[in-house]
This record gives sequence, C-alpha cells and structure tokens, in this order.
Amino acid sequence: MGDVKITGMDEVVSTLKKFAPRVQANGLRAAVYAGSKVIADEAKRMAHVKTGTLKRAIIVTRDRKISTGPVQGMKITVRQGKKYRKVSEKTGKNLSQDAYYAKWVEFGTKASPGRKPRKKKSGIWTKGKRAKRGGNAAYPFMSPAFERKKMAAIDAVKERLKKAVEDASNQG
Repeated sequence: MGDVKITGMDEVVSTLKKFAPRVQANGLRAAVYAGSKVIADEAKRMAHVKTGTLKRAIIVTRDRKISTGPVQGMKITVRQGKKYRKVSEKTGKNLSQDAYYAKWVEFGTKASPGRKPRKKKSGIWTKGKRAKRGGNAAYPFMSPAFERKKMAAIDAVKERLKKAVEDASNQG
C-alpha cells in the first residue's frame, strides 16, 4: 500500500535519543501506532459492508520484521484465515472477526471463465454447465483511507512524539 517517512523531526528525534533505549522504542512505537490508528479508523469508516465483520476485523499490529530499536513499524491489516471470535456485549452472542473476503471487497473479483465445452459420449459438443459471468465490482477501503488520512497520520505521529519526549523528560 504505502510507507510514510517523516522528515523535519530532527530536533524531536535527537532529544528522544538522549533517553534510554527502552524509552526511545516505547515512544516511537506509541507515535507510529497513533498515526496508524488514524488510517485504520478511516478504513473502518469506508468499509462498504452490511454486517460489520469487516469493520471489526481491521486492526493495527506491530510489524516485528522491521521494528528494532530506533525503527518502529506498524501494519494496518484485516484479520483473516482463522476463526476469530468476540462476544457481543449487547446480545451475548459470538461475533465473527474473520474477514477472509476483504481482498475481494478491496480489489473486486475477476470474471469467471466458465467451463470449457466438452464432448458427450454421443460425440456432440455441449457448453459448460456454468455460464460465463462478470466479476464483482471493487469497493476499496484501505487504499483510499491511506490517501485521505496520511497527512493527519503524520500530524498524529508528530504530536505523540512530542508527548513522548515531554513525558520522558519529566520522568528523568
């Protein structure tokens, strides 16, 4: 989808580097999460679904592959592939949070080619059982959310970084 790199924050980052590595990592992680949450909330708002499962399944997780020390990364993703469950506070029923179909909503589906003609035992060619049909239209929600809210996300990161520096300097 896209990466955002913030420049011009040299003063805040250099001040943050004066503190212990754990304080640095926690401050950066909180800042990146704050920016990611802005985009995730917009994606939830833009999800074109009736049931709410897709909206519940949009989450922000830490990207452990790139999150080391002074570099912190978050992923905005959709839970899928497992049966995630959450109990509803109102009804007490289990609500599925497994939105395996998210990619079909975001990108649409291709047209089904149908089956190839086949030859009957009598030697006559027939059409396949399934008729050719068009795919479903795409209703993107992640990409537009990123494009709409990337500047607001940068502002949220900046504000959270400033707060992290203030909190760290008040403690130490």
